Amino acid sequence: MNASFRFFKVDTPELLKEIYRLRFKVYCEELNFLSPENYPDGLEIDEYDPYSIHFAAIDHEDEVIGTIRLIKGTDIPFPIEVHCKLDIKINGNGLSRKNLAEISRLAVSKKYRKRVDDGRTGMESYPIAKASEEERRELEMKEFRRKRPEIVLGLYRMMYYESKLNNITHWFAAMEKKLWEVLNRYGILFTQVGEEVDYYGPVIPYLGQISDLEKYIYQRNPELYKSVFLAGLDPRYWPEFIKT
Repeated sequence: MNASFRFFKVDTPELLKEIYRLRFKVYCEELNFLSPENYPDGLEIDEYDPYSIHFAAIDHEDEVIGTIRLIKGTDIPFPIEVHCKLDIKINGNGLSRKNLAEISRLAVSKKYRKRVDDGRTGMESYPIAKASEEERRELEMKEFRRKRPEIVLGLYRMMYYESKLNNITHWFAAMEKKLWEVLNRYGILFTQVGEEVDYYGPVIPYLGQISDLEKYIYQRNPELYKSVFLAGLDPRYWPEFIKT
């Protein structure tokens, strides 16, 4: 990963406050998804934060410039259950609430979102190649080496590490289709599990199975999987197809 960015699991009140402040800037001031008046202290906090694992990206100036969270499975419904009509049932279809987490509140600082239509993450405007499969793979690898989305991939790496350590086997995510296309381009595979809804803008509910995601990333982009997702992960948690 780019040495300009560092990625952390948030474990101090001070760092937690900084990610809440970044979420306020992105969700309330820039994208107008939430009303600033509801957060007079400039910190965007909701009822799911106490049940979440938070992650931060920090740049060379020691500024928090990216964040994401994993909402853990509890007795409280996931946000995706509240806002979307899902085609699957939890505690069915091989899903267990204790092994589920929902990806939420992905945000990247405005100074790292260069394009007009970059959205909240800095990834939405990445072009999708219209070419043959062989040409597409070649273009993907050139783009990957030249200008991969370091911040979002770094945050996903941290979520992957934490999920492996905590036996989280599936991720829910409600995201824009453009973001799904870019993640899929890098082998981060999610399957649609419901119809599009208006939830902080138009989003589609998706489900990712981590074991499938590992295989798909490795098959599609082994350089990405080895250099990003395996780097720093205790070999005990590597998937079996890597160990053998």
